[in-house]
Amino acid sequence: MARLATAQHGVVSRPQLRELGLSEGAIESGVRLGRLHRVHQGVYAVGYPGLTQQGRLMAATLTSGPRAVLSHCCAAGLWRMYEDRSLTLVHVTLPYGAHGRSRSGIALHRSRSLPEAETTHRGAIPLTTPARTLMDLAASIVETDGYETHRLRGAFESDRERLTVLGYRTLRFTYRQVEGQPLVVANLVRSALRGP
Repeated sequence: MARLATAQHGVVSRPQLRELGLSEGAIESGVRLGRLHRVHQGVYAVGYPGLTQQGRLMAATLTSGPRAVLSHCCAAGLWRMYEDRSLTLVHVTLPYGAHGRSRSGIALHRSRSLPEAETTHRGAIPLTTPARTLMDLAASIVETDGYETHRLRGAFESDRERLTVLGYRTLRFTYRQVEGQPLVVANLVRSALRGP
């Protein structure tokens, strides 16, 4: 157990403990005696409750299911593409149809297209590849929008819905907002990239 916990940034899952030969009673005894500390349902910190950032990330993937991978801004952080010291949600993606539940502190994304070739590991942490991570982050689109850029009212309305139907999250700003309040717009975009 110690070797596995060390490899996984201090955390193990209940199924992993069972594979190591621990009974349900032994796991519960470990919790009562303070050797195992519940992080999420079915995931424990071994020996002490404090976790590093990597421990938090690993715990989120373990509790989200066997096919879960770290994604979005969290994967970008591990790839050193993006740094967010105020990380409040851990972003995890599951292939569509895979079993997994939302948990407190975890933004669970589901993807209809998550081929194995677009996932990898950094140490023990499963995550999206750099290219897939950029694609996930690019799924948020900033659009300066206004009626005057569309010729007909119907085109204006259908254009507003088209990207949403395709799965993109569109952040809309008027030209006046982008020109007159660029820092406000930048902060709103930054906030949107952090959260679901």
